Amino acid sequence: ANYAQRKENTSVQPASRRDHLCFFAGAFDRQNGRREMMATLARMHLQRKHGGAKASDLPPPCKVFGPSLNATLYLGYLFNSALALCPGGNSPETFRFWEALECGSVPVIVRPLEQERN
Repeated sequence: ANYAQRKENTSVQPASRRDHLCFFAGAFDRQNGRREMMATLARMHLQRKHGGAKASDLPPPCKVFGPSLNATLYLGYLFNSALALCPGGNSPETFRFWEALECGSVPVIVRPLEQERN
């Protein structure tokens, strides 16, 4: 589905005025580093929760959802997140990449660790 069909009068907020640091919606159990991405997000959450830093010193948390998020909520989170996590498929140019750009969110291309090792 093409979620980035926004209304012409929808304004794009600067990253500094968005409520969430990052956003991802999709399947977690596929290839292309998604499991590693989720493990990293879980570690970040634990560090935020138990790391000793004041909560006000840390960025807003990431919003992560499974693949059943409806189009309206998907767009709402994309428009309100500074970063959009974009795990690659057969190519780094996925629909998530283009939707993030359309919504003013910075796409973060997630590359699997096995690609880093080669």
